[in-house]
Amino acid sequence: WGSGTFPLLRQMTSEVQIADEKFKKAIDRIYNKLVTKPGGFDGSRIGFFKGKKLVQFLKTHKHKHIPEFANDEDIVKFCKRLSDEHVILRCQVSETTRKMAKEGLDPRIDLVKHTSQPYTFSATDEDSVFIWRYQGSQTSVKMMSFGLIAGSAFLCMMKIWPLWMKILVYWGSLTMLVTMVSLIVIRLVLYCTMWIAGFRGVWLFPNLLSDELPFTELFRPVFGRGAGAEEDPKKSNVTWDFGVINALVIFGFGILFCWYIGMFDAAQIPDFVADQQEIFRRYPALAPPEHSQQKAETPIPNTPQDQPTEDNTGNFGSETAEHNEDDEHDVGEQNEEIDVGQ
Repeated sequence: WGSGTFPLLRQMTSEVQIADEKFKKAIDRIYNKLVTKPGGFDGSRIGFFKGKKLVQFLKTHKHKHIPEFANDEDIVKFCKRLSDEHVILRCQVSETTRKMAKEGLDPRIDLVKHTSQPYTFSATDEDSVFIWRYQGSQTSVKMMSFGLIAGSAFLCMMKIWPLWMKILVYWGSLTMLVTMVSLIVIRLVLYCTMWIAGFRGVWLFPNLLSDELPFTELFRPVFGRGAGAEEDPKKSNVTWDFGVINALVIFGFGILFCWYIGMFDAAQIPDFVADQQEIFRRYPALAPPEHSQQKAETPIPNTPQDQPTEDNTGNFGSETAEHNEDDEHDVGEQNEEIDVGQ
């Protein structure tokens, strides 16, 4: 991940105080724009870079607040000033990482402080790398911390979410789960196949399970050995290797697969998300055909004669009709007795 991405993951060793305001603005811009590789230092996650990469960045930059340099000597002087004021620290790869790399493993790159002259700069030293001791602006850290707390509180209030939001979040979570599990299984099968064929250590999306990279960087490169491997500069700008495009294509296939097997049917939504009868009532288009047919066959009273009525005694219409028949029968018997008497 770049040095300007996910500041919560960047743990610097100390805070550097810079008095020169113009120099500080230049450092802020370089700190946010210079792309680094992930690694570890003193138990913290950091981004590191080589000296020649910093020099190349200062040659080709087009950013505000970064000074323009007349030649390479001025760039090296500027980089040496970064080292002299303890803005960057010279490091080297730890022995543990070297041993694991020799054994063919792909470990996280752990760095240690350079044994001699840690605050010197050299663009030609291939064995040394540099890390930032400058923390940069903490505004983004505070905003992300507040967003984390607010997001947690929002998730705890799921019961009062609108119905459409519950359904949307459930379908989105289901799609992500099915897509990621399927992708993990596929990459494991391909890894075993390639390992048998002799291509050991080569993965489909090697950074997929890395916790040191932003989300879009998990989907690049398509094939490789992970973030610790050296990148080929000729392939750094390949369009199909772009992480955002890869992520969109993968999750697009995941959505189509979930739709094809019927996971988006309203009848498949569990009751802990939303009641199905409420879903069918609010969104009739989501109701299955048998539910709509059953609703259409249910008789609905349309006339006052078809609706049950209640008389003065509290009895409904059917009971009143029975009482009326009994009264007519009694009146008929009384008329017959009167005729016989006469």
